[in-house]
Amino acid sequence: MSGGIRVALVEGSTHTRRALSVRLGSMHGIEVVWALPTVPMALEKLGPDPGINALLVDSSALSGDTLSSLLAFLGPKPGYRVFLLESVGGAERPAGPWDGVIPKPRPGQEPAPDWPADPLGAFLRNAGAVHPLRPAPSRKA
Repeated sequence: MSGGIRVALVEGSTHTRRALSVRLGSMHGIEVVWALPTVPMALEKLGPDPGINALLVDSSALSGDTLSSLLAFLGPKPGYRVFLLESVGGAERPAGPWDGVIPKPRPGQEPAPDWPADPLGAFLRNAGAVHPLRPAPSRKA
């Protein structure tokens, strides 16, 4: 997809990972490159040139060695935007190079029609991918 926003997702819940991938993938100009359940799996995919514009990471997947590994990999300026996905009333937010914190749906729920919220929504709009946030045109087989 040339000129689009390439997004990668790390989310432990299968339902939430699928729902967020579908929601993002249905938006005009957005391509979900990959969606994985764990940070170690994501680190294998990221490599030296991940080919993404934004990484969304489930805050509940970040603890101890997992958080340390991700922060060491990202460094102070990763070259792409990194957003933290956080449950409403989630645990204390870990320090990191986050470009913003995005609320995620409650377990078992679908994202709200206006998801993603700012600052991710603002990033997508400002990047020229979505004016305004709207589903991509349906593709006929």
